[in-house]
Amino acid sequence: MPVEKKGIVGFIEEMPLLKRYWRLPVLFCILGNTFCNYEPEFILKLVYENLEQGDLFFFDTNLFPTQGSGEEAKSARKSILGIYASRENALFNMYPLLQYGMDPEDFDFELLLRQVDSSIGAVYRTRKSLNILKDTEIKIGPEIIGFKEGDVIRMGFTYKYTYEQIIAFLDICGFDLLNSFLNEDRSNAIILAKKRL
Repeated sequence: MPVEKKGIVGFIEEMPLLKRYWRLPVLFCILGNTFCNYEPEFILKLVYENLEQGDLFFFDTNLFPTQGSGEEAKSARKSILGIYASRENALFNMYPLLQYGMDPEDFDFELLLRQVDSSIGAVYRTRKSLNILKDTEIKIGPEIIGFKEGDVIRMGFTYKYTYEQIIAFLDICGFDLLNSFLNEDRSNAIILAKKRL
């Protein structure tokens, strides 16, 4: 398949510099469900501040299919916990500690999925932690870092929004929805938006 378009990979804060090297308008993309790994209003404000008239914002997101406490919501929560608490994901999160000398028996991986308040109401967010079970240490180069039993290493999070929540965040952060693509079970979306002027 021939490729006729080129892009530049960079940070949104580099937009003024990068715009010197391509033709406008800009299509700024956040892909791979990365959008959900930021505080929503922080990332949307950052994108808004760096786009100009005519620029477009394109991103994908894994969705929470429904809000509430019905069977569909319970099933969605169970599915999310199953994926993020899987052995593969736990090992992915533990790997840096294992690589630098910690034993798997030294800590426990914990994943929570909770509703948290936001400017548009309650949204779901995962919280990952590594709970240290006994005194241990890791060695990085010449440096030794010690951990005590009871220490907690807080790790990244992922937000889980409904489609309607994504649209509400776009609206309050100054974006107009141009188009969206939602899969059949409402678990994934691709969004195209532009800065409202």
